[in-house]
Amino acid sequence: MNYCPQIFNKPDIEIILMTKRICFFSTSFAIHKQARTGYAEKFLPEDAEIFLLTPKKHNKYSLKRTKVIEMPGDKILFVLKMREFCIKNKIDVLINLGSPNEAFAMLLSTFFSNTRYIIHFCSNIFDLPYGEKSPLKNLFLSAYRLFLSVPVFFVKKSIFTSEDIEEKARKQFFLADKSIKFIPLILDENIFAPENKSNARKKLNLPLNKKIILYVGRISYLKGSDILFELAKENSEKLFIFIGEIFDHTILKNNP
Repeated sequence: MNYCPQIFNKPDIEIILMTKRICFFSTSFAIHKQARTGYAEKFLPEDAEIFLLTPKKHNKYSLKRTKVIEMPGDKILFVLKMREFCIKNKIDVLINLGSPNEAFAMLLSTFFSNTRYIIHFCSNIFDLPYGEKSPLKNLFLSAYRLFLSVPVFFVKKSIFTSEDIEEKARKQFFLADKSIKFIPLILDENIFAPENKSNARKKLNLPLNKKIILYVGRISYLKGSDILFELAKENSEKLFIFIGEIFDHTILKNNP
């Protein structure tokens, strides 16, 4: 899990070593957010203080070095309280763990202060407009993608989790090219580890000889749910298992 030699250069290392107070934040919980914060605990210098701001109802984090601070869940109030926290505690760097929407929250939380921020883009922001059926939503997402140039321009680092998205980012955010970096997502190898297929199927009471198609993630049109449903209908001899929150309710109306 030690990616440091591959993804950090000398200036990056110097920035990290100079950072004494780093603050992560997210308005929700996910395993990969737990893993990334846990990795930061291992990588950051021992004298660095690590904080994590999160709403109380999403505080499922289990961390050793990190001080988890529960904040009000309301979006506007959360941003105001986060700004107050960063200024009061003299936070050096603020990093998001969730969606690109949090880029605007960080800009507002750090404006005219000594806190710098790093945007972690964990999704493909450039193809968002193509994943909606409504022309109005497409227009809104296109404008949203354009306005992201503002927080990216003032950022210390913009991190993208795949090389193809990083390439698109360098074209759109060309004025902030030097701040853009590719870093793959970190997984918890204690959870996502290979296991014997037969043993796994027995534990989950799944057929041993049938072909199984497993889909993990949001079930939405943006992620190709319409194609997924058609594949399930055309391959009834296979067992399809969907794990994730349902946004496209077609699956409930026409369960294949």
